Amino acid sequence: MGDLAIRTANQEDIPQLLNLMYQYVVDFYKRPKPTEESLKVLIKLLLNNPASGNTICCRTRWKIIRFYNPVFLL
Repeated sequence: MGDLAIRTANQEDIPQLLNLMYQYVVDFYKRPKPTEESLKVLIKLLLNNPASGNTICCRTRWKIIRFYNPVFLL
């Protein structure tokens, strides 16, 4: 798998976080797939409000493979 990096997520991570959030909502919670726009709003809310907990991502050289936030995690 190569080297892993753990860091605070940022706005540039939104496209990759979208895919993980879809998996979390649909696969884990068994909910209908939300719209891309609604997930973008949620991710931006999490990223822009660190008082509710920082969003941390774990990534390989190529992609984010996990994320953690006290509100959501995968």
